[in-house]
Amino acid sequence: MEHNKKELNKAVLLAVIRAAHGIRGDVVVNLLGAEPQRLKTYGVLYDDKGRLYEIVSMRVHKNNVIVRFKGVDDRSTAEALKGVQLYIERDQFADDLDTDEFYQIDLIGLRVYDNTNQLLGEVSGFFNFGAGDLLEVRLISHKTELIPFSKAAVPEICVASGFLVVDPVAAGLFSDPHSFNDLALNDLEKG
Repeated sequence: MEHNKKELNKAVLLAVIRAAHGIRGDVVVNLLGAEPQRLKTYGVLYDDKGRLYEIVSMRVHKNNVIVRFKGVDDRSTAEALKGVQLYIERDQFADDLDTDEFYQIDLIGLRVYDNTNQLLGEVSGFFNFGAGDLLEVRLISHKTELIPFSKAAVPEICVASGFLVVDPVAAGLFSDPHSFNDLALNDLEKG
């Protein structure tokens, strides 16, 4: 573990240190969505305070990833890392995606329009609680809504232009496609 610090820009949560493993400073790391083999390609990870964690060695054992970080040489030091969240910066990801592929982090901050080109709000989060991917949208009324991230609910995504299109009915925002104006105005008057 390096004591150098770095200011993170567009940090992406990649893994969490679960526990110490053995007596030589190895830790068990729980990866969040990444393929275990790709972890080493990122080289340096960061915690939420910007401290650097350089991977010295890594191996997959059963369903776990066992990692040794530079400067973590004994069990006591490894145990102190339990619960540390590890991040990488967005620019560490490869940009070899197909036209209809993107990273979740790239959706955060996109403007959200309905299918009549009316601004609904902005993407403020991306979640999966087990039943499928959800976009969190902060509406112009400052209310937040979770919508299913499906082709029906989100028929168009243009990361390069900074927007996506939502079908409000398919997204479950409204039962009537013309009800947004009334709802938005009512929410703005209340808020």
